[in-house]
Amino acid sequence: METSDILVIFFWLTVAIWVGCFIVVAVDSAFRRISPWFWRLAALVGGPFALLAYGLVREQRGKK
Repeated sequence: METSDILVIFFWLTVAIWVGCFIVVAVDSAFRRISPWFWRLAALVGGPFALLAYGLVREQRGKK
């Protein structure tokens, strides 16, 4: 396995994680009606960091 192969695998793994985070946030925010458009855009830009932030907001909203 060459270095370029590892970089390609790493790239596609990163893209898959990013898209997965976007899908989780988009579906859950729409289902729970927690500002779905904002969170979709945030997840598109922030990826895993937006998923973490969304989880914190969701947890705080659930305690109310």
